[in-house]
Amino acid sequence: MAGFNFKLEKVLNYKETVENEKKTKFAQIKQRLHKEELLLDDYYKQKKSIIEEKNSFNENIKAGELYLYNLYINTINKKIERQKSIILKTKEELNKAKDEMLNAVKEKKIFEKLKENKYEEFISEQEKEEEKIVDNLVSYKTATRIRGM
Repeated sequence: MAGFNFKLEKVLNYKETVENEKKTKFAQIKQRLHKEELLLDDYYKQKKSIIEEKNSFNENIKAGELYLYNLYINTINKKIERQKSIILKTKEELNKAKDEMLNAVKEKKIFEKLKENKYEEFISEQEKEEEKIVDNLVSYKTATRIRGM
């Protein structure tokens, strides 16, 4: 009796490799998104800090200093807008990577199910072969008893 041999084993292995690559890509993009969100958070903290500093001077601030504070706040606002755009693009990239990963998982599961079905067929055939051997053995023993009588 021969052992089980799944003819599409190489394809299944390839699908597993693709799935792992897609999972890795998804994780990397997710990590990058987290870093970008932390950077945006830092920009908001900088803005809040500089506004509080500007407001603490109130009446004692000179026009030139006020201009510099406002210029710095505007620069931070531009960085915030740019960072929001980066985050939006990264989220879109993450969604695309997630879809690719889910498709890779589905494709691999299809081949795993096919392998499982083929293995069950193999087991069933093995059982039928064993039943034939047992039937032949029983028939042989019965025939030899009848002749021996």
